Amino acid sequence: MRGYDKRGFQIYTDYTSPKGHEIESENSVALLFTWSFIPKHGHKPIGTRQVRVEGIAEKLSRIENLKYFEQESIDSKIRAAVQHQSARITPKRHEEILEIARNLYNRVHNEPEFRIEMPEKWGGYVIRPKLMEFFQATPHALAERVRFQKRDNEDTDFENLPEGVYAGADDWVYEYLEF
Repeated sequence: MRGYDKRGFQIYTDYTSPKGHEIESENSVALLFTWSFIPKHGHKPIGTRQVRVEGIAEKLSRIENLKYFEQESIDSKIRAAVQHQSARITPKRHEEILEIARNLYNRVHNEPEFRIEMPEKWGGYVIRPKLMEFFQATPHALAERVRFQKRDNEDTDFENLPEGVYAGADDWVYEYLEF
């Protein structure tokens, strides 16, 4: 994830990668963020947290992609320009990539006017969330889980929600779930 705004979560990728092809063929996607927390003097995690997001992926505009690309590090720009994300690589291709990358790096640092152009195959998506689930486990086998779902205002009677489902802001409802 590279950003978030009121529309949703932004990710950037190689459109020709397996991930890019999968999003193009089925734009219903999921994101998962997970982490463990470890006590100061121990090595064993004392809990886990995760956030799962389900939503619809939509390509970002070329202007948004260019704006983000211009803020990327030189290394990230070179990687986007010379590599094909998740493509199988041979030793020969690896050497070719390294040579191209070295040449670009040298040009960037030795030619003040030289800029790495954003490749056509590279860009971003905004994931518009429809469902977000927050999970927190504790060392005592207990867990907390809360699910938020975006509802179509026309299809949801927010005054008569099922028991255990609560109205939130901006057409979201939420419910607490068992582990």
